Amino acid sequence: MSQRYDAIVIGLGVMGLSVCRDLARRGARVLGLDRFGIAHTRGSSHGATRVFRVCYYERPEYVPLLQAAERGWRELEREVGETLLYDIGLLYAGRPSSDLIRGTQGAAAEHGLSLETLDASGLSRRFPLLATPPEYVGLFEPAGGVLMADRIVGGLATAALAAGAELRGLDPVAGWTAGDGMVTVRSVSGTHQAGVAIVCAGGWTSRLLPTLAAPLTVTRQIAAWIAPAGADRFRPPDFPVWGIDAGPQAGFDYGFPLMPGRPGLKVARHWPGPPVDPDRVDPAPDPAALATLLDAVRTRLPAAVADGGEPAVLSVDTCLYTNTPDGHFVIDRLPSEPRVLLAAGFSGHGFKFASIVGEALADLALEGGTALPIDFLGLDRFRPGPG
Repeated sequence: MSQRYDAIVIGLGVMGLSVCRDLARRGARVLGLDRFGIAHTRGSSHGATRVFRVCYYERPEYVPLLQAAERGWRELEREVGETLLYDIGLLYAGRPSSDLIRGTQGAAAEHGLSLETLDASGLSRRFPLLATPPEYVGLFEPAGGVLMADRIVGGLATAALAAGAELRGLDPVAGWTAGDGMVTVRSVSGTHQAGVAIVCAGGWTSRLLPTLAAPLTVTRQIAAWIAPAGADRFRPPDFPVWGIDAGPQAGFDYGFPLMPGRPGLKVARHWPGPPVDPDRVDPAPDPAALATLLDAVRTRLPAAVADGGEPAVLSVDTCLYTNTPDGHFVIDRLPSEPRVLLAAGFSGHGFKFASIVGEALADLALEGGTALPIDFLGLDRFRPGPG
């Protein structure tokens, strides 16, 4: 016999857990399902840290969502009783004409955000442990910082359960159908029905929604942790979160100071890696990608490398990006079945939004709409125009 719920959430990474928590806190009967264990390492939500930034170079339309997301993280901090967001500041560096610098300045100007500009000499004086080309300028965002990702995932799961959500790991979804005012979801544990289904399945989204108008490409990414020489120099507040432009069609290198939860300096590159099947990801570090990161350490963080030595690698993680063609998210209803909602295609920069994505999806599921400014993230942009 089918179990009935107000909402079924498919995928329990940070987005799915956030919406489960929000739905349950509003009194909805919610079931969350994940093909892996909750807080697994196969998708996009694991790892100790993520960057938090508000001066959003990608599009200024994201800024109000980020301001709301920050309030959401502070609320979750109070709920779980631990620090989840460290606002230690974020440094951007690049050519004045780069998308990173121009876009960050544009978002700050449009929304009246605090942003300090540093010329090349000021950049080297303020942050002597970071090496940048002489033509690069710096932008320092005081509101930027570090989200403690693993703490957040655990905190959201705990909060969702406490609010009454039913969460099931190791329960992969085989498929779904819609009819008679309900969505029926088939999983290993049985058949479940709800008024609405919400797909937050990351790299597995296209398998659940094969007719989705937005083509999603799953890519394999790595991050490395290194043991820096003179480690005490690389702690906040003296050493910030940083992002340095890597040039056209290369994204930017970024990294963190030493933070609690995992030893070493985390270094990564924000740019899609090679496409992969999410079920067939080799967990071993790709030698070429790792070489790129170690070169970034030598180039960007020469002070972290002992004289005459090589970067001291402590560990390497693999994760997934699920990319849309334009690099922007999709939060919308499925056009062919409005009782199915989706949040997908976060393209490597979505984690910081999870607190507000959960609220937006809960609004759509229970109220039919949301006051949050998410219209620019709809599926309409992928539909072919006339002619």
